[in-house]
Amino acid sequence: MKKLLSVLLAVCLLFTAFPLAAFAAEADSEAAGALSGKTGDCTWTYDDGRLTISGSGAMANYYESSATPWFQQSGHVKQLVIEEGVTHIGDKAFAYLGGVTSVWLPDSLKTIGHYAFSDTNLLGISIPEGVTSIGTRAFQNCQKLAYAVLPESLQSIGIMAFGGTALCGVALPNPQTQIGFYAFGYDTNANKTAGFSVTGCERSTAQNYANSNGFSFVDIDSPQYALSVYMGDAVKI
Repeated sequence: MKKLLSVLLAVCLLFTAFPLAAFAAEADSEAAGALSGKTGDCTWTYDDGRLTISGSGAMANYYESSATPWFQQSGHVKQLVIEEGVTHIGDKAFAYLGGVTSVWLPDSLKTIGHYAFSDTNLLGISIPEGVTSIGTRAFQNCQKLAYAVLPESLQSIGIMAFGGTALCGVALPNPQTQIGFYAFGYDTNANKTAGFSVTGCERSTAQNYANSNGFSFVDIDSPQYALSVYMGDAVKI
């Protein structure tokens, strides 16, 4: 009798455990293949190579790129779209998304976090007017990044923000933008980019950065800069 009870108990435990195990496996599967979710005040969705951030407010910051909720899809992302309403791009939000070559940024954007786009394959970036800060190493090691258009609203640029890119020059229209060490004109080993130039206002932080780092400086009011804008080459002087 005791033996029969033991067998019946074992069978009951087996059938009780099976649904729990199946539920756990299903939950893990759903998490691994998630195609949408929350990031801070915003929502993210993934669809056929496009990662879209939408909503109103700030994205979450992440301590590692592997901590992002879209990490399981990261090898498939080819395009980033940040919709109107988003105000902050989180730290390391899109770092190491190697398939990404373009991103659309909204006019609502105010800040770009540390390492936000580092080690992507962006070909260029146009930062909208209204952005006030670009974080440390935000575009570091984007080796194909050949142009960067920066707004007059920009107040600070972090250390090595554009280190290791393909930029050969940069224009800074705000005379008071604070520029971090090695922000432009250096590779990731702090070696200078040959022929790098900085365009800005006379007696500005841009001119100070150019002088202290041994880069050529171009006055933003000069005919040389006006010609470069006309030729469509304002950031490649």
